Amino acid sequence: MFQILSGFPDDVLAISAKGKISPADYEKVLIPVVDERIRRHKPLKLFFHMGPDFEGMELGAMVKDARLGIGHWRDWGAIAVVTDAGPWRDVIGFFGLMFHQPVRLFFEADYDKAKAWITESQPAEAA
Repeated sequence: MFQILSGFPDDVLAISAKGKISPADYEKVLIPVVDERIRRHKPLKLFFHMGPDFEGMELGAMVKDARLGIGHWRDWGAIAVVTDAGPWRDVIGFFGLMFHQPVRLFFEADYDKAKAWITESQPAEAA
């Protein structure tokens, strides 16, 4: 499931992924909130937390994720990802190289640094 996190500026969509993410999690939670936030903020910065209770994603959820990302390709700003999960860090690091905006990986111990970085990132940096 996705949990929308509070305590971030409105131009930052802050999400925590918990358990096993399904396609329904995208349809019911993430896609509507992304669409709504992007109507108000372009570029929209993203703070994505995959903590110790994150168990991965179903294949259909990965497809939804790719469609969401590509469908809003020019709408994304800076992205901060917080996770200790080695395989996810590798995947995000790889795809982050191809992304047109800054993508930074942070370890769980650096959660507050990630929050500060994404909060302080200027829209021009992500444009």
